[in-house]
Formats: sequence, structure tokens, C-alpha cells
Amino acid sequence: GASLPVAKFGDSDKLTVGQTVLAMGSPAGLSQCVTVGVVSNTQMIMPYGTFNMDGESVGTVVRWVGHDATIFHGNSGGPLVDLDGNIVGINEMGVGGIGGAIPGNLAQSIAQQIIANKGKVQRSWTGLECQAMLKSATGTRGVLVGGVIADSPAAKAGMEPGDIIVETNGVKVLANVGEELPLFNQMVLSHPIGKTIRFDVMRNGKPMKFEFATVARDAAVGEDYELKPWGMTAMDFTTLSAMEKQRAKEGAIVQTIREGGPCNVAKPALVRGDVITEVNGKKINTVADLKAITAEITKDNDGKVETVVAFDRGTRKLLSVVRIGKDADKNDPPSAKKAWIGVSTQVLTSELAKALKLEGKSGVRVTQVLAGTEAQKADLKVGDIIVKFDGEAVKAFKEGDEAVFTYMVSQRPIDKKVPLEIIRDSTEMTLDITLQSPPPKASELKSYRDVDFEFTAREMSFFDRSDKKLNKDIQGVLIDRVEEAGWAALGGLGSGDILLTIDGKAVTDVTTLQTILKEAKARKATRLVFQVKRGIH
Repeated sequence: GASLPVAKFGDSDKLTVGQTVLAMGSPAGLSQCVTVGVVSNTQMIMPYGTFNMDGESVGTVVRWVGHDATIFHGNSGGPLVDLDGNIVGINEMGVGGIGGAIPGNLAQSIAQQIIANKGKVQRSWTGLECQAMLKSATGTRGVLVGGVIADSPAAKAGMEPGDIIVETNGVKVLANVGEELPLFNQMVLSHPIGKTIRFDVMRNGKPMKFEFATVARDAAVGEDYELKPWGMTAMDFTTLSAMEKQRAKEGAIVQTIREGGPCNVAKPALVRGDVITEVNGKKINTVADLKAITAEITKDNDGKVETVVAFDRGTRKLLSVVRIGKDADKNDPPSAKKAWIGVSTQVLTSELAKALKLEGKSGVRVTQVLAGTEAQKADLKVGDIIVKFDGEAVKAFKEGDEAVFTYMVSQRPIDKKVPLEIIRDSTEMTLDITLQSPPPKASELKSYRDVDFEFTAREMSFFDRSDKKLNKDIQGVLIDRVEEAGWAALGGLGSGDILLTIDGKAVTDVTTLQTILKEAKARKATRLVFQVKRGIH
């Protein structure tokens, strides 16, 4: 029979502003739709972090072809063609009346990689996080190293934040503005994996050279897998996601929970972000491990099986009993300063007590011992079962009793030394602990809202430092809120960031922040450079 006609790619590098283009696709499922528009921008980017896919900011790699041919859901993946019928882009997104297409040349090269690598795009990784030069920078121009991820190839080679890359593999590089950065990132990502890459940099006015082998770039987030017997989906850690959580690449991350399913009605319930580390005492390193033990548990059971699950929630280590089974798709019925000791606990439910061979016992299980507290000084450990407090039984044995132990502690005077009767690894023992004043809550800490930059910051609390695993030497203020589309948001500041310096001046507390910003306004500064800590960055 006759061969089918095949569309051909044009040269997207030759597109010009004002050129007429056609967008083809199936918006809302409608077939054979064509809209017409003109190219408005051949180097369109979006602010960092505003367009994320699979945990990555797409705008760091792609410069879209901006056009006003109408784009709807269903146009994505359809071609953008010129009036000669050549494909010059692949439509990907629309914002208001502006559409964005991946340039045809880039799409073509990616397609060739997918074909050659059996459905995968392989990229090199250095650990560098680069950005355009600061507008206030003078002297050497190039690409600014904004951050270097710990233990990455670049970090091991000695590269540092603040380095200015002027050449890569002998090719001069420059990113004066954000639109120029994707070209540099594409160059680095496309470098052959495992081969030596060379960077010529300037550091404090002195030239330096760095050479090191790249490694394969892992995905930002893992693939989501469904586990019906649990009523949830889960994913594995990738190298980057494990670094972000500052933990080993072990465990299965809970992604979604079905309402009324086994994980949802467990006591305590599992939630998104929990990391399953053990099931019935067997270590879980990957989702494959979780699937294997699930198959083993449910193999000869038509009903539901009570399963002991160990999981991490932030820095807390929890246990729960989840009734998993083949019929899990059917929903189960829904079921002034006070003394403090510095632990998080969970109720020793009857199910948990039975699983731990502590039938008939009531109390609470220690899930977290906070550093520097009286609990740590008393040598209390995660997993200890507190059965008596100051001679009184801890009568907590069911969900809803979470406040029992907290209330008992709060009724004693601060600085009083009391005995704790605990069970550790089936052994009963008594620990003496001094009750302390609790650290201030976030709502009690000093905060400051800057009306010009449109963000709110507050002092860091004890719990902020504990949850973020911050070293004592890190000083700064926590960004509590960033108003949408405000100046701070447009500059890239985000809620949860820790603000360290402004124009090189240390921001040690909210008062210092106010002083620095007040001085900047008085001298009518045209721009300010904020240094922040964000996750591992």
C-alpha cells in the first residue's frame, strides 16, 4: 500500500519574532484542531520553581518558543508548525493567552536519545546549581555558581558557591540574564556520562581550573507504585530526594492514601510523606521489598492481616498496626508554661501492645527524643514504653488518649525531678528525669512583615531547628510567608527558606533583619542580594 506522509522538522533556531505559526492538537478531546498565532519570544523562560514536572524546575533547561496561538488542555504534545508545514516546536503549556512550545531542535535531539537509550534520556550530573550573574556584579562575567551539593562530583573537586564559570570544556560561557542559563545547563547535562568535564573559573579574582568525571543524573523523584492491599501508593528514594531529606536511600515513601483504606484507618494512620522502614520486623529498602513482603503476608490469607509497620515521620520514628489484605479495596468503618520533657510519643494501643508482646500494658511509646532536652540527658530512647510517670500509671491505651501523658507531665512543677518507669526491650527500668520549661511555640516568637518586599519572617523555633536538622552554628530567620506575585516572590524567595544574609550582612534575628531593610530603604538601594538555605541547598 501507499506509505503514510510523515511530518518533517524545520530549524527552530531560525524562528523570528512576529513569524506566523500554527498549533495543532486535540484540545478537550476535540480532533483535528488548528489555531493560528505569531511568535512573540524565541527564548521564553519562567521564574525558577514556577513550572515543575516530576520534582524539577523545567525552566532551568528549556527556553520555550512563546506564541499566541490558542492553547488548551489536549494541545500538549501537539506540533507547532510554520506556514511551510515544518515542525518548529512541541506545544507544552499555556499561561493566559500565551502558549509555550519546546523548540523543535531540542525536541528532536531528545527524541533521538529516547530511541537510542530504549525509552530513557540519560544526562550527566555534576552537583552544581548555577544561576545568571547578579545584576550588581562587576568585573568577570560568566555563569555564577549559586550552590554545590555536598558529596557531589563538583564538591569533591573543590568547587564552591560564588565561583564564576567562564569556560566549560574550552567553550566560553555566559549567563547575564536568566534566558541564557538553559543553554549552559544543556551543555553540562549533555556531556558524556563518566567522562571528564573541565571548568575554568574565577574565584575572588583568581583563575582556577577544575576537572572531574560526571555521574549519571538520577531522577528528582521516584516512580509512583500502587499497593492495593495497603490502600496507598508509594515510591522509592532517588539520590536527590534522599539528599533533600538528609537520609540514606532506604525506605518506601508514602505518596497517596485512599480514604477509608487500611493505611487511612490504622492507628495511628499513615499520611503522605511517611517513610516505611520495616514491616513485621523486616527491613524495607525499596518499594520492591514492600511488594515482596506484602505478597508473602497475603499469600494464604483471604481476609485482612494485622501487620506491624515501622515508619519515619520527619524525625519521629513511629509504629502502627495496619490490617492489609486482598480485600483492602473495601473501606473499613471510620473509626502560662507547663512542664515538658522533650519527647514525642504515640499511644500504646491494645493492637500495638499485642504486637510487641505487652498485652495488658498501657502507656505511651517514645517516637522521638529531642536533642539537648532533659529526656536526652536522662537517656530516654526511641522505642521505650513509658508505663508510669511519677508513680502514676499512664492510662493511655486507645486512639484519643494522645493527650494523657502530656497532661500528666504538665500538672507537675517545672524543675521537679520525677521517676519514669519504662520498658526497654522487654526489660523494666526506672529513669529519673527533671521536668523543664517547653521551648516557645512559633506563634510566640517575634516576627516581622515587610510591606515593601511583601514577606513575613520570624525567629527560628527549637522545633524548626530540630525538624530541619540545622547545626547550632546556622543563624538566620525563617521565612514564614511570601505574598503571591510580590517582590520577594518574584525574586525567588519561598516560604520555609532560612534567610542567612542580605548583601553579605548576617541576619541573626528579626531585629537585625528590620535594621538591614530599614537602612536599605533609607539609602534607596536598587537591589538586595538575599542568601538563603533551602533544604540541602
